Amino acid sequence: MRNLARYIITRLFLTIPMVFILLSIVFVVLRVMPGDPVSSLLGGHAPEHVIEEKKEALGLNRPLFIQYLDYLWQICRLDFGDSMVFNQRVTTAIAEKLPATLELTLFGLLITLFLGVFLGAYAADKRRTGRDYGIRLFGIVVYCIPLYWMGLMLQLIFGIWLDVLPIAGRTGPRVFASSYEENCSYLMARILIRDCGSWYS
Repeated sequence: MRNLARYIITRLFLTIPMVFILLSIVFVVLRVMPGDPVSSLLGGHAPEHVIEEKKEALGLNRPLFIQYLDYLWQICRLDFGDSMVFNQRVTTAIAEKLPATLELTLFGLLITLFLGVFLGAYAADKRRTGRDYGIRLFGIVVYCIPLYWMGLMLQLIFGIWLDVLPIAGRTGPRVFASSYEENCSYLMARILIRDCGSWYS
């Protein structure tokens, strides 16, 4: 037990330099990429003085090292700035989409745990039989399939051919789900009131 606790603590401490390295890579890549985000935001025909004023407001004309330190400090304070696409705070945009992400992650994890434990126990009970080898082969094949391709195939099967799940979003195109967004879990609300048909209605 002590070794397990030491291992977990070590892995947690190792995430700190890993996150720092990833943040640094993101900062460098965004700065060396061709193009100007301010020009893209304002359009190619914006006057030069307007572009310079916008850069001044965003702090993009400061030394690169100062920008980097400010970038790290804002992230430490969970201040991700304003979205140029949605015209709102990035934290607000994340908060709006986070419930759906957590919902998808939770139920995906539950399904994976259920299938994994059931198939693993069944394969262990039928050890060295055709069923055991079949489950092993199934696991290897599923593990090797690219996730983007598997996602497309699942959308095709359950959303197009079987028509039992929406292929995009949290509900079907004819479902008004704003009342359930307040509960942060549309899927859980549907399960509790036993109305699963709304997923694809």
